[in-house]
Amino acid sequence: MKVFWRTLMLSVLIYLQIDGHGQVFQVIGSDLTNVSHPLRHAYIQNDSTIVAVGGYGWGTGSIIKSTDYGESWSKTEVLHNLFQITFVNDSLGYAVGEGATIMKTSDAGENWIYQNTNVISPAFQLRTVAFANQDTGFVGTANGPGFAYLYTYNGGETWMNVEDEGSVYGRARIQVVNDSTVYSLGYGNEAPLYRSNNMGQYWEEVGFLEGIGDPRDMYFFDRDTGIAVIREFEANCGSNFYFLSTSDAGVSWDSQYYSCTFVRGLCFPSRMVGFALGLANTTIDVHNMWWTVDGGENWDTFEYSLNDGIGGLALSISCVDSDTCYMPTNNGRIIKMTNASEVNVSTAKHSNLSNFKIHPNPTAAHLTLSGSALLPGSELKVYNLAGQQVYSEVLQNAHESHILDARRFGPAGMYLLHLNTPGHTPVVKKVVVQE
Repeated sequence: MKVFWRTLMLSVLIYLQIDGHGQVFQVIGSDLTNVSHPLRHAYIQNDSTIVAVGGYGWGTGSIIKSTDYGESWSKTEVLHNLFQITFVNDSLGYAVGEGATIMKTSDAGENWIYQNTNVISPAFQLRTVAFANQDTGFVGTANGPGFAYLYTYNGGETWMNVEDEGSVYGRARIQVVNDSTVYSLGYGNEAPLYRSNNMGQYWEEVGFLEGIGDPRDMYFFDRDTGIAVIREFEANCGSNFYFLSTSDAGVSWDSQYYSCTFVRGLCFPSRMVGFALGLANTTIDVHNMWWTVDGGENWDTFEYSLNDGIGGLALSISCVDSDTCYMPTNNGRIIKMTNASEVNVSTAKHSNLSNFKIHPNPTAAHLTLSGSALLPGSELKVYNLAGQQVYSEVLQNAHESHILDARRFGPAGMYLLHLNTPGHTPVVKKVVVQE
């Protein structure tokens, strides 16, 4: 497919003030969760009930459950480290992990049974799981010998492996978005995005622009509208990241580019409000998060500190609603964030400036820049991938749109366009010039 780019008690309680609005972070300690190993994922069954899974790498694992808002927890010990958990309804749930492990509960997580996965080697790690209904489910794998992508049409009584090797991967995330559409995202190595329009009977590659980087996560609101997170290796600081968005089922993508940063764990508790985990320096106890209040059009960051001398790296985020989220950590603790939507994005310093767009992208001739970011004094600079500046311009007047001749940048290839507007953090977007 041709793809276009448009570009029970709580141990610690900490109060944060961000832009004059309060968020509350609570740390549920390992003395309450009853585990000290990493907790890798949590599922929110309702506003009071949370189930989390984890374990030691290539060791034993646990499933823990709270029915009183995290104040007390019960624990089920399991044979293998678990990576993800999901529920089909209030009673029926599945958890997956190392040793080709799939576990099933029919009583809301009180008891779990192991399912038969002899169709693949126990060397596989099962990283992601998604169910469309009580019968149909999918599991993405990693690190095994050969190829594996599991599916079932009978509630896991029988798990089958996709026969067409390499036809679909799903280590990063699998998401069922409606009665027929499933998205599945591989992890790293420029893995494509896959879509099935018939509940997994056939998969097609959606993909991203070649050479962009390594996928890390995605979330779709419906068949056509979704967001993906892509990592680009950066020799000096480790990682650059893109938030990509599509409104046409992956035919084209808009991009937001952030240098020397980190993104993991997309979570959208509502159509407009979303969160993701960012950089964390556990040595000095500074943690960074991303949030959006406009469905991913704009992303901003904020910091928090646990101030307890123990810390912990959040591994994923799951939300009850736009105000309450849980973040399991690498040391058996869970960070609970409340008053999340009290962050006022209108008073924050926008990282990407509202509604700044570039189109068409790719282009063989002219680019049109549009949005309220084009203010007097805004400076446009374009660099090639060798870091050489190839174009520069300072806007003298406010513009609703501004046209650039991309042929002035140089030969066909990829360029970085920097927009620096006074009073705002610079924006960097990739531009592809075609012959």
